[in-house]
Amino acid sequence: MNDSDPDWNGDAPFGNGPDEEFTLDRDQVMIMTIAVEAGMGAAALGIGYYFDIPFAKSIHLYPPDWFALGIGAISALIAALIAIFIQRLPFSFTKQLKEDSNRVVSNLLGQCTRPDLIGIAMLAGVGEELLFRGLFQQGLMFAVPEDWLAAGPWIVTAIVALLFGMLHSISIPYVVVATIASVGLSVLFITTGDLLSCIVCHALYDLVLLLVLVKPREITEEDEE
Repeated sequence: MNDSDPDWNGDAPFGNGPDEEFTLDRDQVMIMTIAVEAGMGAAALGIGYYFDIPFAKSIHLYPPDWFALGIGAISALIAALIAIFIQRLPFSFTKQLKEDSNRVVSNLLGQCTRPDLIGIAMLAGVGEELLFRGLFQQGLMFAVPEDWLAAGPWIVTAIVALLFGMLHSISIPYVVVATIASVGLSVLFITTGDLLSCIVCHALYDLVLLLVLVKPREITEEDEE
């Protein structure tokens, strides 16, 4: 099937057309999530250690910065509500965004249970924030010329946002929203200096949207075995 086929809109990220669903079973989804998200986090920590980029020090665990964590949690809830509201607007951009979200997220995660979705959101928050707000955001600051140090954080924020958007290149609307979300997460990090607040914000935002977009499957006796 190609662009000349009238039944194909050219936007389907998986399969050969919009009516062909791309589905994975629950075990495949969890294996893929662990491999991708945990892999990103592990790679970020390993590269950071090798190149002496001590971004792990910005994870304030002991003691935790409760104020920063609170800002992260509130920011996540506000962003999630905005995202849900945007998807209900009657514009082609927002309709496409909603269709992309339903097609990809629902098809991929439709077999998952609520604990699965919580785990996926947590892994995404940890893995992607270690890589983008940790390794990239802080590592790229070392490459900023001294004359540009004042603008450095914002230049790096733009670069990281573009990379983050490319990671989520499901469609143009999806890339735009992901890029904007990345800017928000980078601003949160610049404001709080706490990478853990970004992890909490990212994970909670993903969790709220996953619970809205996906109807979790009930846990069965087979799942518990």
